[in-house]
Amino acid sequence: MADLLRRVRHDFANHLQVVSGYLDIGKPQQARDYLRQVIGEMNAARMVFDHPSSEAALYFYRQMLQASELGFKLHFQNLAADDWKILELHNEPLHTLKKFNQSQMMHRENDDVRLSFGCDEKGVTMCFIFPGREGEVHLIRVDRE
Repeated sequence: MADLLRRVRHDFANHLQVVSGYLDIGKPQQARDYLRQVIGEMNAARMVFDHPSSEAALYFYRQMLQASELGFKLHFQNLAADDWKILELHNEPLHTLKKFNQSQMMHRENDDVRLSFGCDEKGVTMCFIFPGREGEVHLIRVDRE
């Protein structure tokens, strides 16, 4: 938990430095644009924190941060995955994003990824959508066993 908080504080400080830099060099429009981008990212993360389980919320937020380190902007479309523990057991969706990252054809820097989940008695299906690639879709199954 402390590592996660350290990371969030570090990112926040970086955002403030970027805005300060734009203002120092007389580029207020770039500062406003950057702030809009950061606010958009924060709004995207809001869905994670609306999850009824605080444990699940922290897990999914950590996954978002780790995905960004790989160059993916991960946006959850739904977090109805009641079986999030199955995802945690397999380090998903990060495990799949790492596989995408290893394929040069699959990865582009700052790739937007929309991710939704479907659950059934056998496990969880992850639906990865890449809007910047004409809506390219990948379905990945994570079984209970």
